Amino acid sequence: MKHFTGEVVSLSKSLLLALILSLGVSFAYAQFGPDPGTVAPNNNVPAPVNVGTEAQVKAGPLGVTAFTADSAAISGNLTVSGNQYGSGGLLLRDAGGSWMRTYGATGWYNGTYGGGWYMADSTWVSVYGNKNIYTGGVIRGDGGFTGPSFTDINNGGYYVDPNGTSRLGAVNADSLYSYNWVQSASYMQANSYIYSQMFIDLNNGGYYVDPNGTSRMGTIVADSVSSSALFLPVEGSVTTYCAPSERGKMKMVYEGGADRLYICVLYLGQYRWSMH
Repeated sequence: MKHFTGEVVSLSKSLLLALILSLGVSFAYAQFGPDPGTVAPNNNVPAPVNVGTEAQVKAGPLGVTAFTADSAAISGNLTVSGNQYGSGGLLLRDAGGSWMRTYGATGWYNGTYGGGWYMADSTWVSVYGNKNIYTGGVIRGDGGFTGPSFTDINNGGYYVDPNGTSRLGAVNADSLYSYNWVQSASYMQANSYIYSQMFIDLNNGGYYVDPNGTSRMGTIVADSVSSSALFLPVEGSVTTYCAPSERGKMKMVYEGGADRLYICVLYLGQYRWSMH
């Protein structure tokens, strides 16, 4: 019995000594061992994310169900798989200032309707997808507008084609100049002058007025006519031949008690005064 009691006492002393040594080693490791904040290995555990005031850097990904912050500074890329919302508005800008910037031949793109704005050179702002531009206001261009044609939005039958045929309801201008011809289905009115090398009958091109040459008209009704091409009545007769510069000119000659009208015409290769 005494022998058994002695063994129990000896075992208890051994266990107590082992416990004391274990506590001592743990205290010494905690006091003098590696800093838990150092990077593994070295038999330590990295410092956990905590509410302390010291800045912390996590080497691996961080997953959270919800994230709230007064501000966030991200030195790399930010990838968002969902939508981005801003209760006070969503402002996107780079370090260059208060602009939303894109680089290269990119810009703003509407993923729903396939249109947008972009630049592919240093001159033009282009519409992506060749979409139309609409505004309820005004489009202004101080440098002008270019395009093959301009169409009336209220009636597509009226249009302006600078290099072709145009159709307008009415033109009210201080002056009007044409390199080729001007056509009107009704009439043209000018409070001052109309200049042209020639005026042609729209219904019959065989009738025309050439102010500096020969004209052909059906009937002339006028209170009076004054022109260098029309001579006043003279007494006597006219010569048979006239000059090429007198072609188309008229003479009223009083002959034999009556007025006779002579016109200078080209006949059989010669310019002659023809009586009418």
